[in-house]
Amino acid sequence: MSKYCVECGAQLSTGAFCAECGRQVEPARTPATLSYSGVVPPPTATAAAPPRKPGVIISAIAAIVAVGLLSGFAIKSQAQANADQEAAQLQAQDQAKVAADKALEKRKQVREKKAKAKQEAEAARQAEATQARETNTVYVAPAPGPGQSVDGEWSGEMAGGKYSFSMSLSDDDGQISGSMYQHSNATNESGTEELSGYREGNTIYLQGVSWDSSAPRKWGLDSIVIQVSGDGESISGTYGCDTCSTTYPITGSRMYDY
Repeated sequence: MSKYCVECGAQLSTGAFCAECGRQVEPARTPATLSYSGVVPPPTATAAAPPRKPGVIISAIAAIVAVGLLSGFAIKSQAQANADQEAAQLQAQDQAKVAADKALEKRKQVREKKAKAKQEAEAARQAEATQARETNTVYVAPAPGPGQSVDGEWSGEMAGGKYSFSMSLSDDDGQISGSMYQHSNATNESGTEELSGYREGNTIYLQGVSWDSSAPRKWGLDSIVIQVSGDGESISGTYGCDTCSTTYPITGSRMYDY
């Protein structure tokens, strides 16, 4: 309410009219109160990105590390595979060279044995001829008779498959020398036996002379009698060692001749 009357200027007291002039006192105006007919939504704030969870970050780091490790392992595995392949190739080459050298050495030994056997046979014939002249007898050189030469390499089995063998023989007009590699299929033992003998027609008589150092000590020297087939491509017969009282069958075929 105003303190002074707007009509006469008298000071107003409480009441609805001016005490001096009787003018109705106008109530003081107050600022209008703003009202809202509805709820005004608060200002919209820009949505912030949700914070990253530690587990997601750790998983991502682990995935990156795993990919790096797998890549490293793959490169290392490929390098190892290449190295292993190269080593295998070198080993195969070395084995092939060793086998070739052994075959060459074996052929050389066979040639040397053949030449030695021929010299010994010739020396024996000359000695017999000399003895015949000294005793005024007629010397007749022994003849092996007609038959297939066993010059070459043979392979087969003995004792019904208990043993397998490969045999290198040199046939010099019926005088036989050579070697026989034997392998026990039952015990996996093996050794090479030196042989000496002779041929009468298609029948061959061989006697073991010695074993190499790799052969079992229990293996005795063999006495072998074999028959060569008419086409000269297969053999069959018997053998027995000097410590055995039983003979066993032996069969084989020609691998190649010299």
